[in-house]
Amino acid sequence: MGNRQTFDRLYQIADLQHGCFTAQQARSAGYSPQGQYYHVQSGDWERLARGIFRLRHYPRPRRLDLLTYHLWTADRDGVPQGIFSYDTALSLYPYSVWVPVKTHMTVPWGFNKRAKPPGEIVLYKADLKPSHVTTVQGVRTTTPLKTLADLMVRGFVAQYHLVDFIRTSLATDVITTKQLNDADLDDSEWELLIPLLRKAGYDEIDEIRITRSIQAGA
Repeated sequence: MGNRQTFDRLYQIADLQHGCFTAQQARSAGYSPQGQYYHVQSGDWERLARGIFRLRHYPRPRRLDLLTYHLWTADRDGVPQGIFSYDTALSLYPYSVWVPVKTHMTVPWGFNKRAKPPGEIVLYKADLKPSHVTTVQGVRTTTPLKTLADLMVRGFVAQYHLVDFIRTSLATDVITTKQLNDADLDDSEWELLIPLLRKAGYDEIDEIRITRSIQAGA
């Protein structure tokens, strides 16, 4: 069921989400509820959770679980609202060896979802700034520096893990000097980050401290 143009529209949506999509996104592409049922039954689509699917023959992503959570937060227009945060965000970055016990996600204050999540997830409500959000492995997540500041507040991860992550990220340009200079963080977040940067051997701390008017004891 469905023609080539309908499939092409769906593929354009799914291709941006590692082959995954919501029922609402499928409807916007031209698939009726009956058509969606047909493609699941015929094996063209894999049903991941209620109202969330994957193109069967699209390469299977490494973190399909997170993509499923991400699409679960989609609004009525099919736009995902969730942003992975805290140690879940940390685990998504290259060279990170951290394995979170729980899945942590931040959603806007106005987020309201009747449907239960497709698994166990810890939700936080906050309106994150666009400058605090990036995309990693096909899902939205907090930036490395925002993630580090948040983790210092919550204490989910031991500091030596964070220092190791900073040291490796600086060496591989996951975190760059430009990102540090441009970071849209408040003074309290910088006061948490500067000791970590110092322990990681970053040698331009004084410039950041002077520019941000952060006390020398930080």
